[in-house]
Amino acid sequence: MANNSIYYGIFKSSDYGPILLGLCREKIAFLGLTDDPQEMRSHYKTNLFVQDREKTRPFFDALFKEKIPKTDLFFTGTKFQHEVWQALLNIPRGETRSYSEVAHAIDRPKAVRAVGTAIGYNPISLLIPCHRVLCSNGAIGNYRWGSPLKKKLLDYEKYPI
Repeated sequence: MANNSIYYGIFKSSDYGPILLGLCREKIAFLGLTDDPQEMRSHYKTNLFVQDREKTRPFFDALFKEKIPKTDLFFTGTKFQHEVWQALLNIPRGETRSYSEVAHAIDRPKAVRAVGTAIGYNPISLLIPCHRVLCSNGAIGNYRWGSPLKKKLLDYEKYPI
């Protein structure tokens, strides 16, 4: 695999619709609930993209069968985005946090809006669980892939794997 190439596959999930999965250096670089490769390209503007379902299929197959797929994540972003995404990784399955709680978790309590923006730019949905962040009043709020899908993911996570 070339160093900067992203290999991707588009798969159908009976529960969640299309899933676009991208790999870079054998690590998951993109995971979106979409069938539009442009979503992935907006995160990796200088990479070469190669559609390869065979290479990406094992990673897709592992998504809903294991607690954590056996792979590392590959993503680029600002230091602030990495801090926010790391805070999301620390939210246990079946639990939620508010945007304000995430801002406090990264010691930036006044950066609630910036936290929301970083969460919305998350390139690896599901594995970096942006869907676990709710409004402070408990409302589902906005979700890049639609609020009904966010609720469905949260409901799914109430049950152990």
